[in-house]
Amino acid sequence: VMIPWGSIPKATISVVIKTGNIHEQENEVWLSDLVSDLLQEGSTSKTGNEIADEIAGMGGELNIGVGEHTTSAGSSVLYEFTPDAIKLIADVIMNPAMPAEELDRLIKDRQRQVSVSLTRPQPQARQEFMAKLYPDHPYGRMFPTEEMLGSYTLDQIKSFYEDNYGAKRTTIYVAGKFDNDAVQKAVESTFGAWRDGPESSYPVAEVSSSDQVSILDRPDAPQSTLMMGLPVLNQNNPDWIALSVTNALLGGSFGSRITRNIREDKGYTYSPSSSLDANYQSALWYEVADVTTKDTGASLREITKEIYRLQDEAPSNEELEGIQNYQAGIFVLQNSTPQGIIGQMVNMDVHDLEDSYLTNYVKNIYA
Repeated sequence: VMIPWGSIPKATISVVIKTGNIHEQENEVWLSDLVSDLLQEGSTSKTGNEIADEIAGMGGELNIGVGEHTTSAGSSVLYEFTPDAIKLIADVIMNPAMPAEELDRLIKDRQRQVSVSLTRPQPQARQEFMAKLYPDHPYGRMFPTEEMLGSYTLDQIKSFYEDNYGAKRTTIYVAGKFDNDAVQKAVESTFGAWRDGPESSYPVAEVSSSDQVSILDRPDAPQSTLMMGLPVLNQNNPDWIALSVTNALLGGSFGSRITRNIREDKGYTYSPSSSLDANYQSALWYEVADVTTKDTGASLREITKEIYRLQDEAPSNEELEGIQNYQAGIFVLQNSTPQGIIGQMVNMDVHDLEDSYLTNYVKNIYA
């Protein structure tokens, strides 16, 4: 997918493979992350340091990351180096060295990451929240244990790569200034030789909608972390954009009702927010707030009151227009960089959205 954009003589390359944490089994949490860590260590023909030096000479750096639905490898490089960068990224993705001697260090790095994350209240709350809503799906497994990470072998990592990587799950995006013909040739001469691999496929989650309350005790904590929410319609639904406007009005913007109530009026919290998580064929709405401990109950009551008030009390034209302008502005900002445009297109591909989702987005916000 080639996207001519801007006037700066640079191109952003993103090789996106439709696999990630969603393909991990119950005893494999973050296994896909370790695959990406090992990919960064080099190919069968170049070490990780050699690759880093080579791409630095093109004006960029190699970034490999794992999300729920995708693994991406890419870089932003100077115009004339775009074909060379594509060939280098292809070598890393298609011919990984996966050096055994680096695995212990990478596992220890990931163990420290888990340990540090789970000292903080919001990751603790999110882990519990997602496990309740997605009890039988990778979406509900936020963190591995340190013991689980320590048990992973190089054979497991290689098996995950073999089972989930290949041409059929891969799209190459190039956005910015580049030579179209040279890019086309570079892609065909490298990725054209890659094995097919598995078809694109995501396991569909069944979301729990039963009323549940979990309390994680943190003695003497000065704040309580609240996370409350529920399953909602997914991104393929015609009402998704209406839902996103509703979210921004309720808690998803600085001027939202919940924020005005518990931050501006009551002073219970500094930065509350609500979000929509668009998962594959499912989605969640939730509010998160770190509130002063003594105001925990009052905060829950006020958040709930605002949810019910929006069901009964329509916004004024002025209030709604302000939220619509905010949503439209955010959308324009998201499309103001090559990486932002690629992100929009990846989202459309993952969620099987029509082109009209983007072309009509602003019009549908104001509708």
